[in-house]
Amino acid sequence: MIHELTDLGPGPKIYHPCNPKDEDMFYSNTFNLSTIKLQMKHLQKLKGKLPIYPYTWVYNHNLNSLREKLSAFKDIGFDGYCLWLWEPDLTTEAIKKAHGVY
Repeated sequence: MIHELTDLGPGPKIYHPCNPKDEDMFYSNTFNLSTIKLQMKHLQKLKGKLPIYPYTWVYNHNLNSLREKLSAFKDIGFDGYCLWLWEPDLTTEAIKKAHGVY
C-alpha cells in the first residue's frame, strides 16, 4: 500500500531476501522500473528549469537492472544521474563485465 500512496509503483507480492546481505538491504525485488515514470509527475514542473539528476544504485549486484534504470533516465531526458556503488569487487575482470552499463 505504501508503494501506491507514494507513487513507487506496485510492490512485490512476495519479498525475496537479498543474498549476499553485504549491502545492508533485506529484499532484492522491491524496485519496480515503473517508479521512474511515476515519479516524473512530481518533477515535471522543474524539468527544463533546472538540472535534474536522479539518484540510483547498483541494487543487489544486478547490472541488468542498472542498465534498465539508466536507459529510462536517458529516455525521459534527465541531465545525468548520481550513481551510488556498493560494489565490493572492483577487479579488472568485474569492471569488464560491467562494460556498456555506465
